Amino acid sequence: MIGNVVARRYAQAFFELAQEKNRLDEIHGELNQVWQIFKDNPEFFQFYVHPLNLPQNKKDLIEKAFAGKVSSETLNFLRLLVDKRREKFLPEIVEVFNELTNEAKNKVEAELVAATELRPDVVEEIRKRLAEATGKTVVLRTQVDPALIGGVKVKIGDKVIDGSIATRLQKLKATILQNNAKGIGVKS
Repeated sequence: MIGNVVARRYAQAFFELAQEKNRLDEIHGELNQVWQIFKDNPEFFQFYVHPLNLPQNKKDLIEKAFAGKVSSETLNFLRLLVDKRREKFLPEIVEVFNELTNEAKNKVEAELVAATELRPDVVEEIRKRLAEATGKTVVLRTQVDPALIGGVKVKIGDKVIDGSIATRLQKLKATILQNNAKGIGVKS
């Protein structure tokens, strides 16, 4: 829980700075670029967050990796996290920063999971319906998960709409087991 509070505080402060400087899009992009580099290079991120590595060594590494590639604001933010020993919260900070940015732009991210690859027109129709339901611009990411058997599952914010056949079968099985436990089994 403390991690969420810390992440929210740092993300909010950095978000407000980006808005104040009228560079929200740029800084939002840079922060996600930095996080993507860390995700693609886990050993780099481990060095950045490891408590036994000296803060100056971490800052030197950040300087070498990102100087000239990101703004001074983003670079200073990464250094600040080191100074305050909050670098381990970077993933959560990025997540909260993205939420704040999307909220400011009246956007929402959603994830669409289907059993098979969906046609682009179907994906677009789902995106439009989600936009109508939320009143926001929907940024839709798609995934394929054959375990769903059929149907789709949509996650938007903290809500999940599960229309998959796999879930329907699980619910049917639970109902049958519950009925059998009550002695309402099917007789042949």
